[in-house]
Amino acid sequence: MYRNSTDKRVIHSAEALYNAVLELMDEKEFDKIGIKEVCEKAGIGRATFYRNFDYVDDILRFATNQHFEQLHEATCNMAPDIDTSAEIKIFFDFWVARGDLLNALYKAHRWQIFGEMFFAASQIKMQEKLERFGLNEVQYVYFHNSIQLSISTTLHTWLERNRKESSDDLVKLFELPFEMFAKMKS
Repeated sequence: MYRNSTDKRVIHSAEALYNAVLELMDEKEFDKIGIKEVCEKAGIGRATFYRNFDYVDDILRFATNQHFEQLHEATCNMAPDIDTSAEIKIFFDFWVARGDLLNALYKAHRWQIFGEMFFAASQIKMQEKLERFGLNEVQYVYFHNSIQLSISTTLHTWLERNRKESSDDLVKLFELPFEMFAKMKS
């Protein structure tokens, strides 16, 4: 668990630790990276580490949370009736530009961190969809899970393919199964 803070010194230390983790991941597997070497690489004392984090995984959680907060800030003033494709494009643009974090989660076998934080962050936006489309509670749960997992899987596949596709490509690839399903029904 990490302690969330808005203190600039804490954020600066956490960012230094995150950058140290990324550097160390170029040298070895994530599971072989220890707290002591992360602190040494970052030039941060272990007491500072333990004041903010319990485990090295928590650094990835912190970075992922920071990015979701940035995404929220960037999208919180969007019109509630924004075109869904445009909204998805903004999302993929945001994460493609931050592919290093996603790649770190992927390489560390910690993709569930992205999934958990995305699920929590998307609750608010999906609640708006519930009201906009008149979904009942059961429909909402299935809709939210289906969309969230589809987007997460699209990004995971992008990482598996060494980030070859653009965010425009990802939008099309994400929408493809839904379009195909709609055609099969008609």
